[in-house]
Amino acid sequence: MPKQQQIQKTVQITAHQKKLVYRNFYNTIESLEEYIEKTGYYPDFENKKQIFTESINDSSRTPDELADDFLTFLFLFKSIVNNKPEYLRKEVQEEYYK
Repeated sequence: MPKQQQIQKTVQITAHQKKLVYRNFYNTIESLEEYIEKTGYYPDFENKKQIFTESINDSSRTPDELADDFLTFLFLFKSIVNNKPEYLRKEVQEEYYK
């Protein structure tokens, strides 16, 4: 395999891994926000949410189910980013602070 093809294949794998990290990051934040909204700890939290999709949860979910979702996504997120390069972790950290 020529060197150019090897480089392109590596970039594609990296792009896929990066997409996986970000998708899981958003799922983690979304499940946390759904939990906070459902428990009612913060008044008017629905208008303060950062992730506005409803791809994971629906209105019939209990706070305990939502907490389980959050913990599951958090565990997966930690597993996914555990051995990734530092620059990717910094990018996700910057995205979190947005």
